[in-house]
Amino acid sequence: MKENLASYQLLRHDIESGRRSWAKLPLHGEFSYKPLYWEWLEDILVRCKDKLITLHLFDALYASLFLYDRCSNLIRAVCEYWCPETNTLHTSKGEVSLSIFDIYSFLGLPISGRLYDEVVPTQRELASKLPLSCTYLFIAYHKLMQGRKGKPIIEQWISFCFRGRSKYHVSKKPDQDNRIPQPGILSLLPDAGTRGWSDYQAIFDELGVATGQRTETFLAAFLSCWLCIFILPVRDAGCIRPGTFSIASLMASGVGYCLPTAVLASIYKGLNELSRSSHPGRGGGHFPIHFLYAWLAKNFDAYELIGEASSSPGMVKFSGLGRAKSFQPEEAQELIGSGRGFRWHSSVINRLRETLVDDGKLSRADFAYFVSIRSSFVTYRCEDNLSMEHYCPDRFSRQFGFYQDVPADLDFDNLPDPEAMLRYHHMLTRYGTGSQVLLPGRCNLLERNTTCAFREWWSKMFVSPPCNPHASGSKRKRSDLSDTSISKDEGKLKPKLKIVRSGKPVEPLRSGDGGRFFPYIGTLATPIPAVPIQSIAPLPQDELPVEACEPSTREVTELPPEGAENIMDILDAEPNHVECTPFIYLFIYE
Repeated sequence: MKENLASYQLLRHDIESGRRSWAKLPLHGEFSYKPLYWEWLEDILVRCKDKLITLHLFDALYASLFLYDRCSNLIRAVCEYWCPETNTLHTSKGEVSLSIFDIYSFLGLPISGRLYDEVVPTQRELASKLPLSCTYLFIAYHKLMQGRKGKPIIEQWISFCFRGRSKYHVSKKPDQDNRIPQPGILSLLPDAGTRGWSDYQAIFDELGVATGQRTETFLAAFLSCWLCIFILPVRDAGCIRPGTFSIASLMASGVGYCLPTAVLASIYKGLNELSRSSHPGRGGGHFPIHFLYAWLAKNFDAYELIGEASSSPGMVKFSGLGRAKSFQPEEAQELIGSGRGFRWHSSVINRLRETLVDDGKLSRADFAYFVSIRSSFVTYRCEDNLSMEHYCPDRFSRQFGFYQDVPADLDFDNLPDPEAMLRYHHMLTRYGTGSQVLLPGRCNLLERNTTCAFREWWSKMFVSPPCNPHASGSKRKRSDLSDTSISKDEGKLKPKLKIVRSGKPVEPLRSGDGGRFFPYIGTLATPIPAVPIQSIAPLPQDELPVEACEPSTREVTELPPEGAENIMDILDAEPNHVECTPFIYLFIYE
């Protein structure tokens, strides 16, 4: 347990003392208008609708058909109260954070699938392990590179691949009209049967695309653009990254990737760079910040939900220009710092006292919930940019319906060896573990669901800003949790999310002593390939190329034995308790 207040030094504290100040608002990675992108996306959603629905990509692509508004002062307040040590937002009521379940609910993307490892393949991999569409993308990239200095930008990639007419426009001048897509626009578009390839015959001939490869290549070209500007707009945000070609071509051919964890890792990394920067906003902080806008709109009531968008799926309901509520700097800091109005139940499964069993038959949403309450690491790689971040849902367990206790004391300064990133990804997304969790159900007073120990600890850890933002030397106010009234049910059984760490082989726990303990995940020592859950149509789960996780992936990757056709065959592999420390997550009644 941390006792030193300085150990949780926030950007807000340095701004109050004058040690740091904002350079400008960080908007690196914000999704913005790109000429012809929406027209191309509409064509893709119509032509490839059935395939995208089967791959559970339709809603995620549809979300990029709109813009997402924000309040600049609110974004600054989030950065000022963000703690890079714990990857959480500090409020007077406790810690909150974006979770894997939040990203899943925004996009509907599968949690199972390959680790997002974006690298340029070797010639041997391109010829033997990747779809033919990937070769066509590199040919197109080479043609764009000819006669140019530097990487091709997104606009050049779009104009090369898409040959349709322009329909939309967003002006940089406030006094000019904008033409942007509206919810429900797809119902007004022509049917896919009326769309031929005559407009694209010239480009297909130029690239040498065979007739049977047209749809897959067209989709892969768009997915590479979508990955660069909407899912992971990291460094070189305005350029097309050739490392996306292998992932995009595999996704277009039916291979699943676990994108929610990569998105979350990118958000964590970007917020951490901003909160640690000596001049916040001047450099760093490249991440898909539009997901942060949606999370604030969902949990802090920072959006005006009007019109058809209010009934749209996922994050689309928070789209539109000029819909973000406006906050003055002091109002934004008070809203975030106090935790006032935070929607604690946004990720709660509203099924009271139901035991959820990871038996290999979970729905996509239930499996996403299971993964979201596993403490682990979220990770991704974009070319030479490797990112691995702590994911600690036990620090914000009220968001999932549990009581909040003092979180585990972990060393957040030390991360695992990068070579183990694939192993930890498999640990996090493992499916069919046989573990159980008793759903606590929805409670309207979740912000009060804290233990006495937590309230005492947090009252010492959290220091709120002074009432006068210019009075940096005034005495700060402690957390208001110590004054929170105790619920009438305080003495009853309280479900809490706790972590027990052990270096020894662990047997699955069984209920005992009147049902006091319930196994939460069990041993996670054996890395296995991600297995698609039952509600997802089985997709090809090819082995990751050994070269994709260099330099020594062979030492940390255990591939399924030859002839393994189902989960039981894969689980025959013997766990290695030395290379990977098992974790047990307990759902405990006290």
